[in-house]
Amino acid sequence: MRSPLVDRRSFVKAAGAAFLAGLQPQAALALSRADAVYATGIRKPDRSFALALMSEAGDFIAEIDLPDRIHGLAASPVTGQVVAFARRPGTFVLVFSPDGSGGRFIIHAVADRHFYGHGAFSPDGRFLYASENDFENRSGVIGIYDGHDGFVRVGEYPTYGIGPHDLAVSPDGRYLVAANGGIETHPDFGRTKLNLDHMEPSLALINAASGALVEKHALPADLSQLSTRHLAIGEAGRVWFACQYEGPRNALPPLVGRFAPGEALSLPNCRMR
Repeated sequence: MRSPLVDRRSFVKAAGAAFLAGLQPQAALALSRADAVYATGIRKPDRSFALALMSEAGDFIAEIDLPDRIHGLAASPVTGQVVAFARRPGTFVLVFSPDGSGGRFIIHAVADRHFYGHGAFSPDGRFLYASENDFENRSGVIGIYDGHDGFVRVGEYPTYGIGPHDLAVSPDGRYLVAANGGIETHPDFGRTKLNLDHMEPSLALINAASGALVEKHALPADLSQLSTRHLAIGEAGRVWFACQYEGPRNALPPLVGRFAPGEALSLPNCRMR
């Protein structure tokens, strides 16, 4: 999965002279021509995994070794630190700074939890939120990590659903949005989906200060196999979500929807062809 990291000028400023001096000529040229720097997880020819920094043209700038495959990424809007989340049912998050000032370190999942591959920072950079599975209790949680204290885990909130995938934070930091994909999994069974015949997809709007549920939008019964996956927040706080269908291959359900606080869920009549 590829996510925008930062615009080129900000990246060069953050990376520092030592990092830039260590780039190979081809990488330095790619950076000089880039408008933005992206990050993506890759598997190398020797089958090991890495995080690649690259230009929008796909030219490689640098690589950072990873212990295993990742899925999503997030960057602090304040410190510039980047976190890479392990793919489900992975149990690590890599944290690094482009300038090397904070080093690189791993956050390990606590007992009876694993990561779902996504997370987001609060607007002030204080907290990192991660989607996690409380697999023994068959419920989704949001792990809360203190970015001002070495990303120590300071608590968790329920996502009020099963199988949370993506997380988003409202621009003002008041709300968290969880895309509960509705799919039950357990690390004893790897990536096997255990409840495709009775999925429970939903989207939850959660108070960031207290963890209280503000709104929950369950998908209609006839779309219960439409797993809510990825999120984007647009104007006026409207939440857009993309889905992954787990039903019959010949069905053509809508794959994109939206809602806003106080507004009903809407699934425009768009189809994949």
